[in-house]
Amino acid sequence: MGEYLEWSNKTKTRQRVSFTPAAQSADSDLAVRSTVLAAGESSKVRFTDAGTYKYRVKSAGTKSRTNTGVVVVTAID
Repeated sequence: MGEYLEWSNKTKTRQRVSFTPAAQSADSDLAVRSTVLAAGESSKVRFTDAGTYKYRVKSAGTKSRTNTGVVVVTAID
């Protein structure tokens, strides 16, 4: 069925979630996978390859901040 990760935005801000393979450098283009969540939305982000990805979540609210981390994507039967 493919690989996916479900994101949910329960805050009152819009968020942009970007993914890039962890093997790429930190300053590389993070537009490999990108989705924008409005307040209260949830979204499933699909991946074409299993592996480890860096992600960046940027909130566009009054207190704009960026959170980063790593997610491991495994194949789903």
